[in-house]
Formats: sequence, C-alpha cells, structure tokens
Amino acid sequence: MVEEKLLCSYPDNLQELFPTVALLQHINAQSYVGVPLLDLNQQVIGNLCIIDVKSFHTDERTKALLSVFAAGASTELQRKWVEEEKRHAYQDLEFRVEERTAGLVTANNALESEIRERITVEATMRVMAEREKAINGVILRMRQTLNLDSIFNITTTELRQAVKCDSVLIYRFKPDWSGELVSEFISENWNILLPRRANDPRLTQIAVDKPNCITTQISSLELLSSDIYLQDTQGGIYRQKNRYCCVNDIYTNNFEPCYLNRPIAKLFLWYDRDF
Repeated sequence: MVEEKLLCSYPDNLQELFPTVALLQHINAQSYVGVPLLDLNQQVIGNLCIIDVKSFHTDERTKALLSVFAAGASTELQRKWVEEEKRHAYQDLEFRVEERTAGLVTANNALESEIRERITVEATMRVMAEREKAINGVILRMRQTLNLDSIFNITTTELRQAVKCDSVLIYRFKPDWSGELVSEFISENWNILLPRRANDPRLTQIAVDKPNCITTQISSLELLSSDIYLQDTQGGIYRQKNRYCCVNDIYTNNFEPCYLNRPIAKLFLWYDRDF
C-alpha cells in the first residue's frame, strides 16, 4: 500500500493477520492505520501510522486528519533533510577554507623565509662587494709605490676603514721570532704605539712583570727586542701557517695581566701574510 501511495487500514485482529511480527504481540496491538509521506515529486519518503490496542475504524474525517498530519510530517521531514544537507555543506566549506588557509599560511611562511634569506644574501653580498672594493683599492694604491713603509701604511689605513675597527697594526717577525711594530692606524681616542710609545717608560714598567709578555716586544723600526715565549715555542701558533686568528674577547681567553692592565683592545685579530 505504501508503494501504491494509499492509506492502509487494519481495524482489528492485527496480530492474527501478522503472526510472525513479535513486536505486535509485545505491545498487544489490535489495529493499524497508515498513510505514506510524499515529497514535492510525489515520491514516498516515509509513513505516518496509528497502532492501537483496541479496534480502530477509520471514517472520512479520520482519513482527512491523517492526510493533513502526513503532509505536515512530510514537510518537516524534508526541512530537516535540507538543514542537514546545509550543515554538511557548511562543514565541508569550513574544512576547505581551513585547508586553503593552512596552505596559504604555509606558502606565506615559505615566502617570508625566502625573503629573509634573500635579504641576508644581499646584505652579505653588499659587504663582500664593499670589502672587495676596499681590497682592490689597497692593491691599486700599493702598486703605485715601491716603498715598503708606504705599503704598510696604506694597508693599515685602508683595512681599518674597510672593517670599521678601532686599530690596525702590522707586527713583523724576525727569523729568531723576535719582532717589530712596523705600521699602525688607530682611531682618535687611541694611544699611538709607533714610534712615540716604543720607548715609553710606563709601557716598560708594566711589561717587566711578565718576562714573556709580548707587550715588551712592540717596538719601532729602530728598536728590536726578543719575544721569549715565541722564541721558546718557535713561533707557537704562528708557526702553524694559519691564515688568521681571531679572539673575540681578550678578557675571557686567559691573557696575561700585562695585556689586560693596559686597555689596548677587546677584540684581537691577526692575519698571517708573507711580506
């Protein structure tokens, strides 16, 4: 009857008509009336029924009421389905938005990282270009003279300006690992070591506390002195042919007090080059 979209009625003896349905016996059902629920396309989408424990006879009024309630139930059922479909659509849309947003965030983070890397690379390249320009300028100026003192002075001057440090000096070793200070270029608030400070009695007075302190070995071109430590070790780390040595903080690298008592520098850097 549902397939035929018609009202179906069993006014009594329901259990006898359907003896295999245990539910009817369990609730002691005696009568049944059912009407199909139809959608807008007149397709069956459900069933509205009345089950009673006593006989139930349908008349025209009862059939009309069942039709009205069936239409209302059908409308409500379809509305519920539409709301569920809408909710599922919103959930799917939210998932897609979240997925797309996550993709955009990932792409944006990757782009920001790439931009930072490019900025870092460009800054590094600018520094390298500036230093290369400075080095080329030093080499060009050095080629314009054959005077060794002029070459040393050009080197210290240009190097200090290129790396923007406070002081640059050149200390030349002798075959016996003694040495001499041959050139320096310092900032305005620094004391000059060459040549005026070479014979400064205050420098000598501080240096004598440590016989192997290299401060006693800094001299002008005219004044030579021996470095006991370097002579004993045959040049120490300088003998290893390292290209450079950098000490970021002399106060944390176990320097002798004779260095630290005179505020010469906090950063120490030497560059090994055969002249």
